[in-house]
Amino acid sequence: MYKFAWIGYFPEEDTLKKVLNSKGITFSQKDILDNFLDNLTPQEILFLNVESKRGNKTQGSIIIAPLLLKQIPLLSEEKLIEKTISSVKLALRKEARIICLAGILGRLVSTVKKRINREDIFFITGRKLFTATIIDNLLRISSQLDIDLREVKLSLFDADSPVARVCCQLLIGKVREIWLFDKSNRKKDTFAEFNHSNFRNLTISNSIKDVLKGSKLVISTYLFLSEEIIKNLQPKSIFFDAIVPFWSAKTIYNERKDILPIEAAWVTRGPLTHKEFDILFPEDAIVACIAEAVILGLQNSLDDFITEFNSRNVVVVSNLAKEEGFFLADFRCGDTVFGEEIKKIGVSAFR
Repeated sequence: MYKFAWIGYFPEEDTLKKVLNSKGITFSQKDILDNFLDNLTPQEILFLNVESKRGNKTQGSIIIAPLLLKQIPLLSEEKLIEKTISSVKLALRKEARIICLAGILGRLVSTVKKRINREDIFFITGRKLFTATIIDNLLRISSQLDIDLREVKLSLFDADSPVARVCCQLLIGKVREIWLFDKSNRKKDTFAEFNHSNFRNLTISNSIKDVLKGSKLVISTYLFLSEEIIKNLQPKSIFFDAIVPFWSAKTIYNERKDILPIEAAWVTRGPLTHKEFDILFPEDAIVACIAEAVILGLQNSLDDFITEFNSRNVVVVSNLAKEEGFFLADFRCGDTVFGEEIKKIGVSAFR
């Protein structure tokens, strides 16, 4: 057993209010605008005792860094690192051995690891189960809607995203063709993972129009979508939003009634029976990156390789998830849960 900590941030002001009010911390809208979070310390909002269906046990913390998502781009890199490290130090005081830096914080793993300088700590990003969930959702909805993937074009945004590239690796033999958007228009052989004959059906392009032309399945790792992408999405296509808090899917839901948007990274809560999660997440669901931290914490032993984000480890963690009782949650977008209705909706009229 390894104690774990998941470290995230406030995705929206509504979540910030719910969490801090539950901790007895009061503030006003003006406080937020006046950099109220500058003086806030990292918050442990949940301490978890977990027992899986296999009888494995662990403990861990859900920690929120004093960061609001929309303010992160306005911070200097050093300030962001400072706030992240202060949250990691709280996790270490809680004796965490597995520390997940979620979302945007994931890109800081190597820097934080170097500064913390603790060889006994496993730093992860939660992307492995996140990616597995995206792929499994795509395969599940295709099956339910009788979509023959061998006849389908898949579009991914974009080549700078490790999640998008690993999705390419794991889906390349399952769909007719994959188009990967790359604004720099790099050649396929620029990417080491694509230097194999298996990827002859992969096309890399810097044309949004070409990438989306005729595509019925789209995976996006963009926090926000450009108007060009929204306009060029094909009618009656399925859009998988692969980044929390799923603003892109909500935008599609409001602006394109002829497209089915799916928030692609929800899993069931499995052994996490704590109702306090309702403050952060929909009922009976959590984001996959939290589940990954819990799953690794439940293992009796871990190798260093498990921290690496690659296609092999995506499969390994996906299998562990099922063993520990985590499965795909219902299809949803915002407050709309599709569930078993998805088959009735059909590919001809999504809403």
